[in-house]
Amino acid sequence: MAASSPVWSQVSFHVFASRWYAEVEPGVRPKSAESLRWALSHHLLPFFAGHHLGEITVAEVDRYRTDKLIEERLSASSINKTLRLLGQIMDAAVERELVDRNPMWINRRRRYVRAASPNGTHLSRAVHIQALLDAAGELDQDAPHGHRSRRAMLATLVFAGLRISELLELRWTDVDTNAGRLTVRRGKTPAAAREIVLLAALTEELGMLRARRTRLAEQLVFEGTRGGRWTAENLRRRVLRPAVERANERLGAAGSATLPEPVTHHSLRRTYASLMFAIGCTPPEVMDALGHVDARTTLQIYARAMRREEDEVELLRCLTGVNE
Repeated sequence: MAASSPVWSQVSFHVFASRWYAEVEPGVRPKSAESLRWALSHHLLPFFAGHHLGEITVAEVDRYRTDKLIEERLSASSINKTLRLLGQIMDAAVERELVDRNPMWINRRRRYVRAASPNGTHLSRAVHIQALLDAAGELDQDAPHGHRSRRAMLATLVFAGLRISELLELRWTDVDTNAGRLTVRRGKTPAAAREIVLLAALTEELGMLRARRTRLAEQLVFEGTRGGRWTAENLRRRVLRPAVERANERLGAAGSATLPEPVTHHSLRRTYASLMFAIGCTPPEVMDALGHVDARTTLQIYARAMRREEDEVELLRCLTGVNE
C-alpha cells in the first residue's frame, strides 16, 4: 500500500509507539528501557497520543518543543532526549511506509533545544547555600512526619556532589556516618563507583535523618511518600524548584542577591566541587570525589573558585564544618 494512503497515515501515534516499544524493549538494558518508558509515558504520549502519524508534522514537533520549554520541567538535554526518541519512532514509521517522511530530520538542528553551556551555574556564596537548605527545611515542616528528607536531599547534592541518579539509588548500607564515608556503588561511567569522605555538615544532616527512621538495612535513604523511589522529575518539581523559590523570597526580603539562574541538580554538583576547592582540595582529589573522567569540567570550576575573596572562603569552610 502506498505511503501516502490515508488508512496508514491515520494509524495513531499511541498505537504505533506502543508497538514499537514492545518490539525494542527486550533488546535494551533495563536502565535504557526505563528511560524510554519515561520519555514515552510522561512526555511524548501525553502530547502526541491523539495524533495520527500523518499529523505529526514539523509544526507539531516545534509546538511540542515550545510547550516543554514553557513548562520548565525538563532541562534542554532531557527535552532533546525525548525528541531523539520521537525521531527513532518516526524513522520506524517511515521504514514501514506508514508516513512519507520523518519531521524530526527536516532541518534537525532547529528541532533541538540548545543545551546550556557545561560551564553553568553554581552557588558560590555561603549565604546562598544556607538559604537553599533552610528553604528545604521549611518544605520538610509541611511534609508528613515520616517523609521530612528534603533538606537532607539537597544537602547531599551540595555536600557530596552526587549525580541525581546516584542520590535516588542511595541506601543506608552505603552510608557510614561513624566512619564519615559514603559509597557510590555504580554509575554512568567507570569512574562513578567511588567512596566519598563526608563533610561534617553532611554527616550531621544524614545522622539526624537516620535517627528519624525506624528501619534501615537495605532501605533507600530518600524514600518517596509511599515508600517507593523518588524520580528525578519529582525531585526537581517537588523539592528543588520550590526550595529555590522560597530561598529567593528569603534572600529578597533580606535585601540580598537572589540565587543564580537556573539552579539545577547539576548546579549543586558544581557547587560541591567549588566547596571542595574552598577547603583546600586539589583538582585530582575533586575529580575522584565527583567520579569525573574528564578534567576539563573540574578545572573550569577550579579557575572560578580560585578567584574568591578570602572572607567568603572562610564562610564556606564554616558552612561545611571544616576548619583549616
